[in-house]
Amino acid sequence: MFDYYILNLAHSEKRREHMRNALAHVLPPPIFFFTATCGAALSAEEKAAECANPELNDAEIGCAISHRNIYLDIIRTGKSCAFVFEDDIVPTAYVNSDVLQECREFILARERPSVLTLYKQRRPCAQVGTVGNDIPIYRCSRGSGTFAYVVNRAGAEALARVHTPILFEADMWMVFQGAGLVDVYATGEDLFTPADAVISASSINASGPRANDSKAHKKFKKQFLREHGYTRLDRLKAALLPRYYSLIRKCKR
Repeated sequence: MFDYYILNLAHSEKRREHMRNALAHVLPPPIFFFTATCGAALSAEEKAAECANPELNDAEIGCAISHRNIYLDIIRTGKSCAFVFEDDIVPTAYVNSDVLQECREFILARERPSVLTLYKQRRPCAQVGTVGNDIPIYRCSRGSGTFAYVVNRAGAEALARVHTPILFEADMWMVFQGAGLVDVYATGEDLFTPADAVISASSINASGPRANDSKAHKKFKKQFLREHGYTRLDRLKAALLPRYYSLIRKCKR
């Protein structure tokens, strides 16, 4: 079987019960949980020590710390890869334990630091594999969300470094890939979706203005990418490649 983490705040029993029910046919019982960090519960001193970007709100800080702690645990325990789930998701008809095992095998075959999101991303690039009943896996130039993904140990090591201290939201896959830190892939169908109809809206979305809405944060991202060798040509490729592969797929139909 495979290693996994389910992020859950200690006081959030409702979400634990939801996940036990939602993942009963996907993960073997008992379902284990990994304690998440509540950003609002951190003192000003703790936030300053953990986060180097003042534009991030409390929920974004807590989310990034929580995922960083998972990466550190993957490294500490010597796991080759692990699935990461947030506690407000539901599986779709596309997913079962066999499909997840194939996702695990895909990510283990990557030599570079890699992440595979278990849901569709906008504007995918080249198809690089399949899982399940011909579900494609695409290379991505853009990506967001951290509610369901699998990461290899090299990816965990790279992401732990960029989150120590916290620089960005946990789901800045476009930035992490643009900086050459990780390769990002996505399934061509949603294996998991947010459980908006089951559980109240994400605490991140309910926590006020997002960092990405601020000009200072956008400038910070551009500076970070430049420092990691990201050029205007790379930006142009990121914009054009998804359109090129979309046209190729249409021509093959």
